[in-house]
Amino acid sequence: MCTRADIGNEGGAGQTVEICADGLQYYSDALQGRPTRGECPRCLLDLGLVQRVPDGTLAPIPPRLAAGAQMDHMERAIEEKRNALAAMRAAVAQAQEIYLDSYGKGESHLIRVVQGANAISATLSAAVHACREELLTAQPGGGRPQELLDKALASDLGAIERGVSQRTIYQHAIRSHQPTLTYVEHIVQAGGEVRTLDEVFDRLIICDRKVAFIPDPGLERSETALAVEHPGVVR
Repeated sequence: MCTRADIGNEGGAGQTVEICADGLQYYSDALQGRPTRGECPRCLLDLGLVQRVPDGTLAPIPPRLAAGAQMDHMERAIEEKRNALAAMRAAVAQAQEIYLDSYGKGESHLIRVVQGANAISATLSAAVHACREELLTAQPGGGRPQELLDKALASDLGAIERGVSQRTIYQHAIRSHQPTLTYVEHIVQAGGEVRTLDEVFDRLIICDRKVAFIPDPGLERSETALAVEHPGVVR
């Protein structure tokens, strides 16, 4: 059987096709004029190595001619992605300058205040999605609301699937909270690490050891967070 893998992208779906053993044999027989057995394997048709001619029969096509158009299309798509990536990098660089300029003259670039529950949620979500190596979290208190657990599970599993190492610390109180235990079970099965402590500690989220999010102890936790970006402070 032919092995096929569909690959989705923003510009549409592409696909990679591997030629199976039956496909190679069918193609060889067709090229040498030998009787072909059974139906033409799908991989040959997908690659254009065998095409139907006006009389209804199937004819073998030279590989470079068959795949040329498809490879040209893929090369154009790759070039478009490269151009889009370059444009995004330039845009981000410009935005970074504005971001740094937004600090007051007397303020430090060590810390940015993120205010409002929605802004905090969006900022944390973006940071987790940008993680590529390591996600460290400390979650004090008892069990978390089901809605937050569901949202966190999808995001955290996605990070683990990308190869991000995830380690989380909870307090012992979650051991009696079934929704949180279910979340933990999924995370551990995916390869994450979870531990509990009986000690009191503060909330902390660190992404790739580049940015850390902590609450401001003097303000409402759900309304104010501090994003720490200085490498020395994060370490």
